[in-house]
Amino acid sequence: MYHHDEEAVERTKMTRDQLFVEPGAIGNLTRGDLGESPLTQQLDGRIDDSLGHQFARHPRQRTEGSGDSTSKPIYSDATKHHPGEHTMSSERDGSTTTTEEILEGIDLSGRRIVITGAATGLGLESARALTAHGARVVMLARSTERVNEGLAKLRALVPNADVETGVVDLADLGSIRRFADKFLSSHDAIDVLMNNAGVMACPFGHTADGFETQFGTNHLGHFALTALLMPAVLRGNAPRVITLSSAGHSRADVDLDDPNFETTPYSAWVSYGRSKTANALFARELATRYSGKGVLSFSVHPGGIITELGRHLNDELMADMARFAKERAERAGVTASPGFKLKSIEAGTATQVWAVVAPELANHNGAYLADCGVGVLNGDPGRNGFLPYLLDDTKAAGLWELSERLTGVRFTA
Repeated sequence: MYHHDEEAVERTKMTRDQLFVEPGAIGNLTRGDLGESPLTQQLDGRIDDSLGHQFARHPRQRTEGSGDSTSKPIYSDATKHHPGEHTMSSERDGSTTTTEEILEGIDLSGRRIVITGAATGLGLESARALTAHGARVVMLARSTERVNEGLAKLRALVPNADVETGVVDLADLGSIRRFADKFLSSHDAIDVLMNNAGVMACPFGHTADGFETQFGTNHLGHFALTALLMPAVLRGNAPRVITLSSAGHSRADVDLDDPNFETTPYSAWVSYGRSKTANALFARELATRYSGKGVLSFSVHPGGIITELGRHLNDELMADMARFAKERAERAGVTASPGFKLKSIEAGTATQVWAVVAPELANHNGAYLADCGVGVLNGDPGRNGFLPYLLDDTKAAGLWELSERLTGVRFTA
């Protein structure tokens, strides 16, 4: 039996900032700690908020769902949830909650959790936090080199981590099939699948199979991976599938008629928005189709965090992001410091970790989550709000059918 080691957890807190000071992630740092880099220079003066305040460590806060828990909860209700009917508790501010606060006192021994994009950023922090509490984590990245680098960082943080690695390139259906075949030949069950990897605002391009890069990687790649791993998920103990979406969904709804920008002029941000809306609709439709089999499915907006996801951002894209975030907040009625707010890596990862363990989410299947709570319909997407088209079940079903057609991959009945 795994025993929670407070001293070991504290050691990871002391050392992980050193390992996360890279383009892949930023830990609990002040703005002064960041120094000068192309990204921080772009951020300075473009974000309508105080970076020094946002990067500073926030006071410790308790959160709902961070108390008593078991490593293998059994959920009696996996019904379909309509996110607009619920709001986050007004008694707490989940935007500053950290992974350690979420997992305090929780033993995850025996839970197998598969994480895509686990070599850096949110994926690496998820792996660190979950293995520090006893979970058995499968770290996935797009190349052997990247996953080995991520593993080395994880081992430095959690020396006794129960971890294995795998290579899957989500922009290549052949790579996805090869990983799934290999994994299923030696593993019988997955308790949690965390679809964390992604690309953002990249130049126009195509995946190995000819799909537009962002739609093909962020949505179709995870759709195919989830479908191929579904037999193992269905054998999991109280299984959950967590798919990273974003406030970026507010840029655009999905376009089922022209998903690959064959006739539409390409926009990096519109493409990203389409893919993030697709992630949320996929999570919702997965809940519709598999709630009767005990599967819980959620989409997650982590918040604004500096990670490798932003490697394609230039001055023009950054300025547009800041402008759009401010306008979006004002449309949602936010007048106090509207704009783009940044989180630490631990706070940014907290919501997807909360989605792994929170027992109360059994009654919110299909929900869009943000700031460690259920999303708020028509709220500011830069905080915890989402737009109504994430509730479009007809479009969610159409996206599912389109995705099966494009990938040639079908889910287990």
